[in-house]
Amino acid sequence: MYHYVLASSKHAFPSLMRKLILLLLAVTINHASFAQEKSSFRKFLNHVHLNASVGYGYTGYDYHIISNDKTTVIFKEDDQLYIKTQKGTYLLRWFDGKCTKVTSYINSNAAGIKKAEKKIVFKGKGHTFPFTLSAHVDLWRKMRIGLGGAFLMNTLEYLEPEEKHEDLGNYVPTQKTHYCIRPFGILGYKFFESSTVSLLLDTHVGIDFLFSSSDFECIEVFNYLVKSLGLTVEGHVTEYFRVFARFSAEESHLLNFFGDDEETAKAQERGSLMVQLGFSINCPEIPRCGLPSCGADRKHKHGGTPYRGVSMFTSKDSQGKRLYKQ
Repeated sequence: MYHYVLASSKHAFPSLMRKLILLLLAVTINHASFAQEKSSFRKFLNHVHLNASVGYGYTGYDYHIISNDKTTVIFKEDDQLYIKTQKGTYLLRWFDGKCTKVTSYINSNAAGIKKAEKKIVFKGKGHTFPFTLSAHVDLWRKMRIGLGGAFLMNTLEYLEPEEKHEDLGNYVPTQKTHYCIRPFGILGYKFFESSTVSLLLDTHVGIDFLFSSSDFECIEVFNYLVKSLGLTVEGHVTEYFRVFARFSAEESHLLNFFGDDEETAKAQERGSLMVQLGFSINCPEIPRCGLPSCGADRKHKHGGTPYRGVSMFTSKDSQGKRLYKQ
């Protein structure tokens, strides 16, 4: 019996000591330089919002072949489209790879060859699925600036030539899926905000790097930037956690010459209508209260040190009242 009591006391004493030490630390440590540095860093992080979203877009493609060279010919052979200029003959591969120069044995004037001269336009419709990560800060509670990156998966079945060249047939990519990687900047203005919702007009400006789905080789860079104008609706779940929907219209352009031929160029235009759904999170400026006996839901103090009472994802106190109010 003696040994059993001794063993029980031996295990209980360290547990009791740990609880006493934690209680003393929580109550007494309120002015240490470590705590002040931690608080300052948290206050800085509190202003930085991290965002993630997914969405859907309906995308239109408008691809032009333009030439000042009167001898330029666009023709089709064996379901492949080619463009012949004074500098050479190129295989058109808009989504499967770069437009490559081919051997000159192809005869664009042979019998049965369908062709168009100087200029032709191909158009099509497809679907876009964006996956976006970004970070922003709100200045003066109105202006929003930030940086982000997006990965876009695009599906496209074919491009149709303009009506007068419909005998050329459609341009059908070998791979029906292609990708874009987009770094972008954010500039926005918050024109309405309450404790539950805020509305913003914002613009994203970036660059698209176009990749094929076969070997993930960078095919093109949209060198006239990508511009996206949107309306963002944010729902404030808590002071630190929000959900949002962004409705936007965007367009992107590029203009490139065929090799060293400065008389012939391809101009690609793309426009999308998109909706994106996501969430935004920022770091609380004060830590959560760790005292087991404390039942406070709202922000409070122990020994002069402020704490929050609940999880950063909890929106209401135990009485059902909102914790966050403007």
